[in-house]
Parts: sequence; structure tokens; C-alpha cells
Amino acid sequence: MRISKLLALIIVAPFLFAKCENREKQSILKARAGMSESDSISKAVMQTFGLPYSENIGSDSGLLVFYCSRAYDTSSLIEIKQQKKLIQGVYYEILPEYHRFVTDYADTSSKLIFFEGCSFIVDSATWNSVANQAKAILQERQGLNKNEKYTDGATYGLYYNGQSKHGNSNDEVPFEKFDAFLRSQFLEKHLHLRKPIMHKTK
Repeated sequence: MRISKLLALIIVAPFLFAKCENREKQSILKARAGMSESDSISKAVMQTFGLPYSENIGSDSGLLVFYCSRAYDTSSLIEIKQQKKLIQGVYYEILPEYHRFVTDYADTSSKLIFFEGCSFIVDSATWNSVANQAKAILQERQGLNKNEKYTDGATYGLYYNGQSKHGNSNDEVPFEKFDAFLRSQFLEKHLHLRKPIMHKTK
């Protein structure tokens, strides 16, 4: 009797394992499908700024990427990277004087787009403040109407510490606050120094 039960278990076990493995694969595929819908927008935005898009963008705890893609207004992207003791950042913006929206190319065939920006170094205290603000946004619950679309609305994306959050004009408040915070913390100070070399005082 015991032998027959053992034989039955040996025969059934592989099928159970296969079923569990199948369920696991399906859940991974579903998660990837859900991610790719939002991340495809991020990929398009980053590539517009000439930046490579990595599928593992959210897994680097020392990297923060935040963008605001706005129709008929300034679109921007900021990337801050912490490497040991050095914290460097790059800021890009597309001005509405040249492009009404991110894919409004000056030349469609070559996908020519004009953007401005600056590179900078931030201190550890500022970086900690930025990281804490980013964590607060990532922990916020998504609004019920986040899937509603505006024809000329804004699109937002934030990646930090293995997490990401996407939004649009329906839930723009935390993203716009974060953008304003970044500007007040250091961006405006850096952009204020943007002058032609011939106008710099000696």
C-alpha cells in the first residue's frame, strides 16, 4: 500500500512542479507586460534626449531619473548618479520655442530635436534631500483616474532605488512639486550661470 502511494507521488510530482512553474512564468510575463506599457513612454522620452534606455534603469540604487514631458511647454529630464563620494547630475530641457511637444521634430526623417541643459555636481546633503523627496512620491498611492488621457497633457516618470512611478495630467501634483523642488534646490542656480563665454567677467 505504501509503495503504491509512493509511486503515485513520484508520477504526480513532476506535473505539480510543472504547473507551479507555469504559473510563475505567467505572473512574470504579466508583470513585464504591465511595466512595458509605462516604460515604453520613458524609453521614447530618454531616446529623444539622446540617452540610452536600460531595461534595468530602476535597479541602480545610486541613480535617479525624472522627466516631465509637457505639450506646448518646457519638457525636461534630470539624471543624478551617485558613484562612491561623487554625485553628478545632468539636466536637459526642450523649449517650446523650438518644439511644441517631445516628438515635434525640426526634421522628421532624422528626428532632429534641439535641447539645452547643464551638468553639475551636488553635495551629499542635497542628494539625501532629493532622494527623500523621491521616496515620498514613490510611496504615494496611485489615483483612480490615472489612466485617463489628455490630448495635450503632460507625462511624468520617476525612477529611483529599484522603483518607478509614472503619471500624467490627472495626478500631476506630486510630480510638479518635485520638479519645483529640484529647481529651487539647485537647478535655477546652475541655469542662472548660463551665459556666453564672452560675457563672463574676469
